Amino acid sequence: MKRASSPSSSTPPQSFKKRARVHTPPRNALSSWLKPGEPAPLLVSSPHLHAVSSTFTSFALSLSPPSNIRTAEALKKHVQNIVRGMDIVSLVGKELLESRDGAFQSDGGLAPGPRKRAREPDHRMWACRTLVLKEGRDGTQGEDDYQLLEAMDDDGERYGGDRVLKVLNEVGAVDVIVVCARWFGGDMLGHAAQALMEKVKLRDLRSALTTLDEAIGELRRDIAILSATDDNAPSATAEKAPAENDGADADGKAEETKETEKMRTPVPQKPDYAAISDPVRLERLIAAKEKTMASLDSKLAVLRAERE
Repeated sequence: MKRASSPSSSTPPQSFKKRARVHTPPRNALSSWLKPGEPAPLLVSSPHLHAVSSTFTSFALSLSPPSNIRTAEALKKHVQNIVRGMDIVSLVGKELLESRDGAFQSDGGLAPGPRKRAREPDHRMWACRTLVLKEGRDGTQGEDDYQLLEAMDDDGERYGGDRVLKVLNEVGAVDVIVVCARWFGGDMLGHAAQALMEKVKLRDLRSALTTLDEAIGELRRDIAILSATDDNAPSATAEKAPAENDGADADGKAEETKETEKMRTPVPQKPDYAAISDPVRLERLIAAKEKTMASLDSKLAVLRAERE
């Protein structure tokens, strides 16, 4: 039965959460008993993406395979068990139901039964890359003892795992599993798939720029504070004012320092990156801001060194 579709296939995808979120997944009882001191793997989920009548959410999971895994086939079997064991509904189900969008805009997003609970995703596409020992090696001979293995699975979504693996290769990710969960709402993406990928890229580029702006703002504030403190430091040759004016002078100096800091601290501005739809331009802005960050980092390091 076809589930309710979105009002328009041209409607831009909307994310219910703006930023990635870190989870601490519970460890299963067997793993906890066999390796009680081993920490739970780091798990991060992406913002939810609603497109047409489908919903997508990705998860990144740290990967540390057992030492007996030496082949891609063994790695795939190991990771497949991890992916199948993920309780995705417990992690993000409540948020998806509250979003009332994509596959969850109607009761089609509910699991069967009396409890109001999100249903399991229809597809769990995944890919992974990790370093493992080569056959007959024990790691004592250095880097040559290790090999890079890759594995992926489409889970019924054509080319799904292959595309995830392509991204992992492009960014050089190692020792990580990335799972893309899809809840199908009844409408095929078709030609909308390419537009969806472009919108996701634009969203991520804009998010990166916002993060860089925040970091640059922090650096500039730190530099302004240090510079203002240095400018208002008392000179070793300055004459001491009469005792009766010490209090007034101190108050004046304090006020002057505050005003100087205000003048030197730039007023934060929020550029409208949503108005930029050219990914090349956004990428150039990111490169420029990364250079600005490096320059400010160096300047701040010099100021701190001078004060020591």
